[in-house]
Parts: sequence; structure tokens; C-alpha cells
Amino acid sequence: MSTARPRSYKLLFSAGALLCLGCPQLLKDDFRSETASAGTSGNGNPGGAATGSTHSGGSSGGAATGSTHAGGTGGIATGGGTGGIATGGGTATGGAGGVPSCGSLTTCGNSCVELQTSEAHCGRCNHACLGGRSCDAGNCSAARLSLAAAGLSARSGVAATATASEFFVWGGIAGKISLFNDGALYDPKLDTWRAVGTTGARPSARAHASAIWTGQHVFVFGGENKQGDPQSDGGLYDPTRNEWLAVASGGPARIAPHLYLSDGVVWLLGGTASGPALESLDAYRFDPKANNWLPGASSGSPSARSGASFAASANALFVCGATPASADCFELEFSKNTWTKLPATAAAARSDALACWDGSVLANFGGRDAAELADGYWFKPGQAGVTTVQGTLPSARHAERLSSGVWLGVEPARSALAGGLGGAKVLREVWLFESAANRFSHDASWDLLQEHRDGGWASLNGELLVWGGTHDGTHSALGERVQLR
Repeated sequence: MSTARPRSYKLLFSAGALLCLGCPQLLKDDFRSETASAGTSGNGNPGGAATGSTHSGGSSGGAATGSTHAGGTGGIATGGGTGGIATGGGTATGGAGGVPSCGSLTTCGNSCVELQTSEAHCGRCNHACLGGRSCDAGNCSAARLSLAAAGLSARSGVAATATASEFFVWGGIAGKISLFNDGALYDPKLDTWRAVGTTGARPSARAHASAIWTGQHVFVFGGENKQGDPQSDGGLYDPTRNEWLAVASGGPARIAPHLYLSDGVVWLLGGTASGPALESLDAYRFDPKANNWLPGASSGSPSARSGASFAASANALFVCGATPASADCFELEFSKNTWTKLPATAAAARSDALACWDGSVLANFGGRDAAELADGYWFKPGQAGVTTVQGTLPSARHAERLSSGVWLGVEPARSALAGGLGGAKVLREVWLFESAANRFSHDASWDLLQEHRDGGWASLNGELLVWGGTHDGTHSALGERVQLR
């Protein structure tokens, strides 16, 4: 039978803060986990208390460094015990950690946080305010910010993507014949740009190339020259070395092809062979590490079409709708390299819808049939039926290739729908869609200053970023960033 031990307190100086372990009240943002040492464990018997912790009510004491208890029960530890709830904060190295008791504050990891003012956890845990924004009443201030000048001339038709830490834009067109093969990378943490290098096998000047981050390189491919001819080459840009490598021959000639990454392989499909022609859905694969092309799925592929929406998870691509309006959806499963027509859904037939994979569901909104549509729906692959989006919805709109309308995931189960065309008008609204709550929301502070028609878009670190395009028919060099609460 174990003997009750007296409550103990310990002062510890850690990471510049004076902590009181076992004290009855925690100070906001001063909670720290203490690493226990010199504990021992028994097989079903009371373990030795970790240094600085006192256990009350539990036959399993503090876990020894790097060890766990083979027997014994959990119990509540006032100083932190294996499986226990810590009210004073000790965590045994290698054992299960404690959870702070934060009172009126919120527990975020191992910290007690005031969500109304914390810039690292604004409104909810791990929602950091970026770009120098402050946290006011649980919302990041200045939701929309203009980017610093990129040092690039105004243009549209750029290739754009996000690397692990930067926003990449390259190429484009100004007027009808002024093509570019320069670019820049934007660091959202510093609000600064740096030039894309020109060393190595830089692709020729072009508009409407496509880009995707492979984990080591930016893969840039396709596009059109001054004569409007589709290009069948590209480059691999290394942002660390700031240089280009040539892409092996064997890819298709495409203007604005769709690019997706799965298991380290780039999938390419769609795009057009000339102007507004139909988009071919024959798939091509490119291995960036081996720098070679691989056979892509062809059996069962949908026929060439226009007006389809494209969205992909890490495992599959989904192509829905077409012109004339269609309710058909097809899935390309990357690992099997095969196409499958999905069962019929209850969704209305449409073309030119906006589509997004948000990490959990495939969502579609708007588009047009005889008229523009203002409804949305989503479904989970492998599950029958669709769910209609409820509540306040964006106005009727459609997306137009090489024009306006994007829908990008910004955080798990949270995505940003921006722009689109309402009739002939380019919309500048930005809407947040939360699939777990099945709702859209909008705040005027998210809306864009410019149209960014045919601009370059990406999402990075919870923000929506856009650069260039045209505004009121004039080429632009403005970049904008939006953080949705």
C-alpha cells in the first residue's frame, strides 16, 4: 500500500520564463511542460515520481525517462503522470504528456491561449495571423493586403504555383505579342520578392504555361508562343540553386494544361492544342526525379470536352460537367492509372462550374445551363449521393478558362472561392467555404482590389495569393493576399 506524499512546488527557470510547477494557478502563455528525469516504473506497482512532480490518486506514477508503465492504472497526476491530466505541468520524457488546465483560456497544444488576442492562435488553435497582421477580437486584422512590388512588368497569362514557402510567378504576355520568360518568387513572411534565375535551360518566352511544385523543383510546361502555337517543352526550376534544368522531350503540346502531383509524379491532362478548342483528357505522366515521361491512362478516358471542372486529391482527379451542360463525373485513380465514370448524382447538369478538393470533399459551385447557377454541392468519393450546400451562398456565377474564377483549398476542410463571371462582369468577391459546417461565409474585407482576369493564383500557409492579370482591360502588376478568418 503506497503512502501519500505531500504536495510539492518547484520553481524552474526555462526558456526565459520563471515557472512554478504545481502552483494552483497558471499564468497565460507561461505554461511549459517539464521534462522529468530519474523516474522508475513498476509492473502494476506505483512508479517513482518524476522529478518535480507529485502524484495523487493513481497507482501508475511518473514515467521514467524513455519508458512506459507495463501495468498499473492511469490516475490524475497533480504534477503530470502517464495517462494522467496534469494541473501543474510535468511531462515524463518518453511517457504520455499532460494536458494543462487553462480555466477560462483555451488549450492549444501545451499552451494556455487567449484566442481573442493571440497572433499565433487567432480565433482558433494554430490559426496564425500572417504578414504583420494583429489579432483583434479573434480575427486577423487587414484580411486583404497588397504585395510588395515584384519588379516585373504588368502582364497576364503567367504560370503560377506555391513552393513550400514562396509564391512563384513566371512568363506571361502584355499586349498581343510581348511575351516574357522572366519571373519572381514572393516570400509572404517577409513581404519580399526575389528574381527567378536565368541560369541553365530556361524555357523560351510564352504565355499560359502551367506550373506545379514537385517538392524540389517547379515544373513549368506548355503554353503558347506569339503565333498562338501550343508548346511541348518546359523546364524544371530549382529555387534553392536558382537555376533551370531542361525537361525531357515526349510531352504533349498544350496551352494551359492541368497539372497534378501524386506520389512524386506529375500528371498532365487537358489544356488545348489551339485557342478555345476542346480539352483532351488523355493523361500523361512525368517523373521529375528521373526526368522522363511515362505512359498515362488512356483506356476509358472521357472524350475531349470544354466547360468541365477539374479538382484533384492526392489520390485521384475528378472531372465533372461539360458543354453542353452535363451532370457526368469521371474519376482518374492515380495509383491504378485508370478512369471510372462515377454513379449518377442528384446534382443538376452544368458547365463551367468552379470546383475544389478541400482535403475532405469534392465541391462544385455555380456554372451554367440555360442560365447561370447559384447552387453548390459536394460529395465524398466512394459514398453515394451529394450534399447540397446550405445557408447564404455566393451570387450566380461561372468560371471561364483563361479568364476568372478559382476555388482553392487554404486549410483542411476550408477553401477560398474567388472571382468568376456574373454575366460578363468579373467578380472580385472572395468567399470562405467550410465543408464540415456545410456553409459559405463572406466578409467585404476579403474582397480584391482588382479583377486579376487571367492572373496567377495559389494558396500558401492559409492565404490566397494572386498576381497580375488584367483589370478593366489593362494589364496589371498588382499582387494581393487574403487571409480568411
